[in-house]
Amino acid sequence: MNQKQFRTLILICAFATFVSGFVSSRLFVSNSAYALVKEKIVQAERFQLIDSKGQVRAEIGFTKNQLPMVALYDAEEKIRVKIGAGSEGNGYISLYDQYEQMRADFSLYDKGVGSITFLNALGVALTEYGIRSDNNCPCISFWDNDRNARAYFTLDSQGIAGLMLCDKDGSTRSTYMIDGYGNAGVGFFDRNKMIRSGLKIDYEGNTTIDFYDPSGDRIWSMPEKQ
Repeated sequence: MNQKQFRTLILICAFATFVSGFVSSRLFVSNSAYALVKEKIVQAERFQLIDSKGQVRAEIGFTKNQLPMVALYDAEEKIRVKIGAGSEGNGYISLYDQYEQMRADFSLYDKGVGSITFLNALGVALTEYGIRSDNNCPCISFWDNDRNARAYFTLDSQGIAGLMLCDKDGSTRSTYMIDGYGNAGVGFFDRNKMIRSGLKIDYEGNTTIDFYDPSGDRIWSMPEKQ
């Protein structure tokens, strides 16, 4: 091998060594970077998103009771939407007005029991559409401004639809019901929740009127019962 061939061989070996080292370093950096991104975890108690004016428009954090929540704010940094987990294990979505007063709430509890509640400007719940926890049947409830339940509309698992009206103390005073067979009835109650009179019409059109004493015993019927 002459001197010229020897120099050529040295250059080829040097170039091969450079290429091999470059490729290996690139692969090593890429794999390390990928592993770093894949395993990266950012932890904090609160995250905030701000707009171009520096105002907070969204937040991920905890309530005062250390319950997780996501909050969305308007351009004046007033809360308008909150999504979170409640103390009873429920998930909820709450909507607020421009005065940061909650006006609507959707909650889902254990066993799929859910409710949609609407509130007035003072934060008092007035109407709720939901599933009852005791029988998993639909129910619509209405309250007055003093937070007293005044009316319920329900449909139970046996197909009985009912409307119940209550006084300011929450006592049922009248009921209107119809079952799945077409039998209808109206009942009236005193303040002690005892039935005092009732009107029934069956699916054949037969009508019965009953009156009861304060203890709930029937004292008169038309037509008279044998």
